[in-house]
Amino acid sequence: MGLPTATIIACPIPKEHAAEGKMINEAIEAALMECKEVGVTSKNVTPFLLKRVNELTAGASVKTNIALLENNAHVAARLANVLAEEDRKLQRANEPKSTTISSAVNKSKESGKKSPSVV
Repeated sequence: MGLPTATIIACPIPKEHAAEGKMINEAIEAALMECKEVGVTSKNVTPFLLKRVNELTAGASVKTNIALLENNAHVAARLANVLAEEDRKLQRANEPKSTTISSAVNKSKESGKKSPSVV
């Protein structure tokens, strides 16, 4: 695509899941504190947090994460379509155009008239 820079797109939780998002953020904060208190470190942090947040939200975090993932995929697909259309426009703009002279030559051949002379 020849884009000179990168762009970060942030997609918030869909509005219908916003209340769950607040509850999940509170659960994450609590789970992070528990993680420090228990002494979980390194590669064990993520599995601990996922499990604990799921427990603290009674499974709502999984549903909200799925909704967020689906929304991200929807936004990504829309962006991909827009970029693809822009790329197609650019390709069409860079295609060679037939000249007026060659068009006139073709038309005169079809009509049986002599081709114009180009000097």
